[in-house]
Amino acid sequence: MRSTVLVLAYKHGKFDKRRKVYKVAQKAGMVLESPKLYDDKIAPWINTFLKDRGWRIHPQAAAMMAEYLGADLSKVVNELEKLMLNVRKEQEISVQDIERNIGISKDFNVFELTTALAKRDAAKAFRIVDYFAANPRSNPMPVVLGAMGGYFTKVLKYHYLTDKSPQALSRELGVHPFFTREYDIAARTFNRRKTFDIMAHLRACDLKSKGLNAVNAEPGDLLKELVYKILY
Repeated sequence: MRSTVLVLAYKHGKFDKRRKVYKVAQKAGMVLESPKLYDDKIAPWINTFLKDRGWRIHPQAAAMMAEYLGADLSKVVNELEKLMLNVRKEQEISVQDIERNIGISKDFNVFELTTALAKRDAAKAFRIVDYFAANPRSNPMPVVLGAMGGYFTKVLKYHYLTDKSPQALSRELGVHPFFTREYDIAARTFNRRKTFDIMAHLRACDLKSKGLNAVNAEPGDLLKELVYKILY
């Protein structure tokens, strides 16, 4: 007996459910929707992907991958497969493994930058910004500003939470429990009013990086100005 399995894939958009073909597929077969993951779901997805295949990854390593690779899962999977070829199965994938195999610096990345800002370590923050300025292709301005915006949005949300236990913070901020301590530190460094000011500085920097309210501004100079305003 001959049979056929017909699969229709619709990518890069949302299919119009009013169309006849959708209604037929829904009635005669199965419709599977796979929406793009939100940014805060990428790191948990990475952890699950590796766990299902017998590997483990450090939370900070997963967060670094998620931030720098984004929500393009095909790109993420390619890098994960590279890691699985180069890291022994019984060994936890570390930040150092990410640096060696994917090229994300463990010392000069946006996580180290936000940590330095939270601790008011100005010297380290400016060293990282200098590195970003010297390596713009590895640290594009939209990625850096997007990560910083996400970080300080969580800090602002922290200020409005009544339950600040690690479990509640992990759930409400969408971060691994490993990172909740840093938000305690950041919230003590930047009160609610200052955090609002930082969000305004980030928006202004983003506009300047796109050519608005700035003339021939270099990304490195804009980041240095931003870091100065955040710290002082």
